[in-house]
Amino acid sequence: MLLFLLALNLANAESPESSSGWLKATQTGGQQLAVIRDANGKVTDKQGTTAVPQLELRCGSGHPELWLKAGLTLDSGGDLYDDSWALAEIAYDDEPAAVYKLRRGQWRDSAKFRKSRKTLDTWLSHSTLTIAFVPFASDPVIATFDLRGLEEAMKHFVGRCSW
Repeated sequence: MLLFLLALNLANAESPESSSGWLKATQTGGQQLAVIRDANGKVTDKQGTTAVPQLELRCGSGHPELWLKAGLTLDSGGDLYDDSWALAEIAYDDEPAAVYKLRRGQWRDSAKFRKSRKTLDTWLSHSTLTIAFVPFASDPVIATFDLRGLEEAMKHFVGRCSW
């Protein structure tokens, strides 16, 4: 449980609950809410570091935020002038993949999805999400997530986040 709380960066968090594989956590006082889903397997970079990527849906300041918690430092996609972005190929169910730019987080091991409301609607209308991303100085890795149960897990956000 301690590792779970550290990964969320939530101080004074309540016990996580599970709903169809989605873990739920709230910060004491209800200031930030999150549901997290682990990938179906581990990924490993060229240095041999292994991680289980996570999807995280947060309600921060009343608005949804969608994050990929890679667990590995993300490569900037080769942009020498702007390293705040990570590139990812994303596919839903059996649909073809498309390339997306994700905003890298402060510690560079996470990335925020743009257009959170539209992306959330897409997550809710599919059952599987596959993300190919590049850890720093490594070959691409692939993480697959089961999106089923997200709508149920989000119910504790009702009234606290503008969807």
